[in-house]
Amino acid sequence: MEVKACSLVEYGAAMFPDAPSERAYKHLEELAELSRRGYRCHVLFVIVHGRPDVFIPNLHTDPALTAGLSRFKSVEVHAALLRTEKNGQAVLAKTTVPVDLNHGSLAESNGGSYLIILEIQKKIEPEAGSLGRILFKPGWYVYAGSAMKNLAQRISRHQRKIRKQKHWHLDYLVPFAAGPIMALPILSYRNLECALARDLHALGGKPSINGFGSSDCKKHCPAHLFYFADSPLLNYNFISMILRYRHREAFVKP
Repeated sequence: MEVKACSLVEYGAAMFPDAPSERAYKHLEELAELSRRGYRCHVLFVIVHGRPDVFIPNLHTDPALTAGLSRFKSVEVHAALLRTEKNGQAVLAKTTVPVDLNHGSLAESNGGSYLIILEIQKKIEPEAGSLGRILFKPGWYVYAGSAMKNLAQRISRHQRKIRKQKHWHLDYLVPFAAGPIMALPILSYRNLECALARDLHALGGKPSINGFGSSDCKKHCPAHLFYFADSPLLNYNFISMILRYRHREAFVKP
């Protein structure tokens, strides 16, 4: 039996891991091999807080582990919930939390939506293809996009500042980014790009320029790039929005 601690609980769903874990996948492979030799093998996810209704492998941060948990059916997967009492003692609150392993195919599909976050530290005015020359003031910019196929490759391309032809509007802005470019993938059954754009606007993001990133938008979004004066990563409502998409919206089918 392999025991894992799960601390990521939001919107009724506990998810593991909160960051990519090659070690966890290696352990899973070892258990699968042992099961082929005749052993009965288990993985127990111990949820350490909250009141989750379900446990779901975190395909957004570790799609390989999610796919493996669905594929290696000989390894039994369980989840249980701990509660900490006022005296500091840990108590088993639920011996069984339902486990949802039905999203292995989604993890393997490498498709969904994403947010790209970058900082511009000084005023710039690059040429942006058909949009012409655009003035960008210093601050933070968040771009909502989607790739229902080859999501990881699309994100990797966006994060690369050099050695690429300019194809998307974002390609004209990325070379001016200060520091690393952050990407937040959301593997999903539906294209959530426009919904993300609407929520970014509702959070106070200002559309950067009409049509930026939304020239082929059938829902007529004004833009899919939004300006924030301060880092959205320090905004509780922004983080809550990401968790809502990852823990709930991603699993709603068309």
